[in-house]
Amino acid sequence: MKELDPGFSAEIDNVGKSEWHAMMGRFDDASYYQTWSYGDVHSGPNRLSHLVLKKDGQVTGLAQAWIVKVPALPIGLAYINWGPLWMLKGEGHDASHLRNMARALHNEYVARRRYFLRIIPQSTDSAHNAWIKDIFAGEGFSRKDNPVKTVMIDLSPSLEEIRRAMDKKWRQTLQSGEKQNLEIIEGSDDEIGRMAMRVFQEMKDRKQFFGGDQKEALAVHADLPEHLKLRLAVCVNNREPVAVLGWTAFGSVGLPLVAATGRAALKLKASNVLWWKMFEYYKDHGVSCVDANGVDEERNPGGYLFKTHIIGKRFQGPDRYVGYFDACENPVSSSLFQLVYFGRELYRNVRRRWA
Repeated sequence: MKELDPGFSAEIDNVGKSEWHAMMGRFDDASYYQTWSYGDVHSGPNRLSHLVLKKDGQVTGLAQAWIVKVPALPIGLAYINWGPLWMLKGEGHDASHLRNMARALHNEYVARRRYFLRIIPQSTDSAHNAWIKDIFAGEGFSRKDNPVKTVMIDLSPSLEEIRRAMDKKWRQTLQSGEKQNLEIIEGSDDEIGRMAMRVFQEMKDRKQFFGGDQKEALAVHADLPEHLKLRLAVCVNNREPVAVLGWTAFGSVGLPLVAATGRAALKLKASNVLWWKMFEYYKDHGVSCVDANGVDEERNPGGYLFKTHIIGKRFQGPDRYVGYFDACENPVSSSLFQLVYFGRELYRNVRRRWA
């Protein structure tokens, strides 16, 4: 094991759900996938581990890991998605926070527990973030490319500039939807959540697809504390909800997580109107960019065009995440990871085939 830098310390599984969610509010890189509620709903109770990094007694980092282990044996895997959190609000990007977090995670899950550890940060792969790779390499991690592509929508220009840069068809569709004078209800309360679920269920029944991720997101939303709940926008036509868009309302990177449309939504151009509502919300709350939550030109060409045409003239190709960072000193745990990963990918491929 490596010693942490002077002043740094790590606490393992010594925090509760409410305290964890309260601490997340201190971080610019707070992530939906690092909420305790997401971990509970997605992975099930008693399958999570939480590491809190401190410097001189003050919290400087958080990491929630999904754990798969073999009972009574030092074999298992730890999986950290869109984490760890290390960018404290108002303190910039202190590399020592990330370095000591990577070291603490390696010490706990790789060296002490003998697990296979995979970390998937939410950062994108760019020259600006190249130093992140260097830090993980220096702490004993190997790197693999993340195959997931996305579109990062820069919100630093004014709304007028963003709108002018859009693809002409996307902009015209938005204008057409705005002329419909649609009723948009926004918020995070239980009633809006129920309206969102109605739209989702109608779309699921109509399209005959699994839709588990969105149903899961609404279940997570219901469990989250108020300051971490999704922001939901529901389009209502003739007193019936016909479309919904739900996005994260915390952290410096926006993320749409729930998107569903009823039969009337296409004619009303509701999806474009709701995405624009999301941009207005994020601009009002100082969010720097929006992660469009994945694009795949082959599997979902319609979604690819919808998201890339938002950028329009500025689009030069999909963005990639910084990568997977793996570490393991136990060949049996490594084999377990390969088995679990294969099963997970097989399940996803079956779902996509039947979606």
